[in-house]
Amino acid sequence: MTFDEWLVDLARRHLANLTPCEVGRALRALSSCYVERRGKLGTGAALEGAGKRAAFALFYGVQHFLVIREIARVLFTDTAAHHDRIVDLGCGTGTAGTSLALQTGILRIDGYDINPWAVTEANWTYRRFELRGRATVANVRAVRLPAEGIVFAAYAVNELQAEVRRELLGGCIEAHRRGASILIVEPI
Repeated sequence: MTFDEWLVDLARRHLANLTPCEVGRALRALSSCYVERRGKLGTGAALEGAGKRAAFALFYGVQHFLVIREIARVLFTDTAAHHDRIVDLGCGTGTAGTSLALQTGILRIDGYDINPWAVTEANWTYRRFELRGRATVANVRAVRLPAEGIVFAAYAVNELQAEVRRELLGGCIEAHRRGASILIVEPI
């Protein structure tokens, strides 16, 4: 599947019962939540309702795919050859991990997210791109970080509470010491 084919399928999937205007309003509400009411992010309230979920998938999901594709083009010219899987922490709709997988040629993804809707979307995304991926509902605290592969977190670490973030970063350092590559992407 090409990016363009996926984009058409994604739009068809999320615009089946919503108009572009409804998704636009939902995107403004979702963006407000990210900027003005960040405390709601950890509760899952940001993705309540079909409109906000569609807006997330169609705007943020696509944006994450494109940004990670460009980052991976620069960073993973030969490192990926040493790894056989990606562990995607806070995988969301799976777009960032999928983009990393396609760019590196690593076709196995283990995705983890606390939001059941996002996990369903991630699994759909993995299937569309014919990846050996599986997303699971899980708190990042419960994920055992591997000693091999790429431990990846995009747009998720900044949403964690400070204590959980410290634990995760300590775990990433230990996983790196054991042989894993670590990639964390966050907005500044």
